[in-house]
Amino acid sequence: MKSSLPSDTCPLCLTVGEYIEIENAQDASEWDVAESFPQEADQFTIPNSCLEHYYRYKNQRLLRCSNCGTYYWYREWAPGGSEDVLKTYIHESMRRLSFLEAHVELHDAQYQAFTRAKEYGGSFEDEYEITRQGVQQEMDLLKARCPEIVSDVIHSVENKHARSEQLEETLKLYAPHRDHTSEIETQREKDEQVAVYHVGILAEYLQYWEPSTIPMQMIRSLVTLLADDNQKIREIIRDALIRVIRDATAHGKLASEILKVAQELAVQHAETQGLLQVCREFISGN
Repeated sequence: MKSSLPSDTCPLCLTVGEYIEIENAQDASEWDVAESFPQEADQFTIPNSCLEHYYRYKNQRLLRCSNCGTYYWYREWAPGGSEDVLKTYIHESMRRLSFLEAHVELHDAQYQAFTRAKEYGGSFEDEYEITRQGVQQEMDLLKARCPEIVSDVIHSVENKHARSEQLEETLKLYAPHRDHTSEIETQREKDEQVAVYHVGILAEYLQYWEPSTIPMQMIRSLVTLLADDNQKIREIIRDALIRVIRDATAHGKLASEILKVAQELAVQHAETQGLLQVCREFISGN
């Protein structure tokens, strides 16, 4: 279930697009024509002053559109190899992020700062505290984006093995006579870990979503995840849905709707049965 995004109507984001890349010689001559981002990209800045401190020496950083709040990921790199061995070319890119991806990048920034503080102490502890404050500022803003984030997670879990499937196709194409079972299984394990991580994010953001405003189509999609083959995912979704029912003003009505959807889908996992039991208890108590 896709909702309208701020970038769909933002003149700055529409001009920059979902991805843009430029290339310039590191030591450009007077004959080199310089490439630059559109002028609108100047309005994409590091989200807040605390995060400016964190990203000050990094060639990859989070940016936010000053007009609509959409996040972008900026990257600068020098590819290895060149047609002209006497020149080094610097590439720069901006890629639009979903709000889920922005959450992940913010979480990673805080984790990296925490790891350095734990290992080195001293000034790194001060840097961690500044980074933590900057991340929290953005996380507070992201609470208003819970519908988009929940939707992104559902899509991610429904397609959780996309990477391993793509890897399998590539390996079969370029090395058809080798046994790739080990590589594919390793990637599938990583896919599962990412899916569990994403579902944990979903559970967090569902707490910020007023139950009475959650569309029934979204509830149906959440219940569908109870058929996933990963027990941890099923447990997180079950607990998240139970919290949604408990937080709802009309407990019985929402419980009845979830019960109906679960019975229609005929999901038999123990986690689903546990949810159904809770639904029946709420219904009988009204």
